[in-house]
Amino acid sequence: MSKTYVFADWILEMLKLHAFWMLYTLKGGIILGIFPSTAAAYGVIRTWKMEGNVISVGNHFKKFHKENFKASNILGWLLTVSTAAAVLNFSMIPHFNEITRLIMYTVVICVAVIVVIEWLYLFPILVHYSLSIANYFVVNMRVGLTSFSAIIMQFLIIGIYGLLIYIAPALFLVFGIIPIAFVQIAISNNVLNKMQVS
Repeated sequence: MSKTYVFADWILEMLKLHAFWMLYTLKGGIILGIFPSTAAAYGVIRTWKMEGNVISVGNHFKKFHKENFKASNILGWLLTVSTAAAVLNFSMIPHFNEITRLIMYTVVICVAVIVVIEWLYLFPILVHYSLSIANYFVVNMRVGLTSFSAIIMQFLIIGIYGLLIYIAPALFLVFGIIPIAFVQIAISNNVLNKMQVS
């Protein structure tokens, strides 16, 4: 099998995966669809990397979507509310006196760091382990704090992809979150493998 054929096959499956992600996000009315669909996409990509080749998207996507529907919605919306609360509190800080501002800035920044780490590892960990809701938060933090360089790398890649989308918005319509999911699965798997070895 030629490299060109393999590459074309990968691109086709990525496009199909993005199509499933959009379809199931809309199918869930966005509110109940966005997080399970994202988890399913990460699950398919993780399987691709484990198998070393592309697998049929359809059945695997449906399987991961069903398995992660409840947990992904609970975790996703808890983090969404936490993010909104952190942003709201940050915007209100200037209205307080100097001492209160200092305390609140410290608290909000600490909370923001925690929330960012939770977001970065939410879906890679969700499709890697089967845990209770509370334990997902614990494991996310543990993995996140294990490698600061992994966090920086994710920010760098997400920033570059965001810039590309800003320059060419059609890129997101074609590939969506799939390139970011590839990067995050690769980075998180690397961190998890190092943790298991140590």
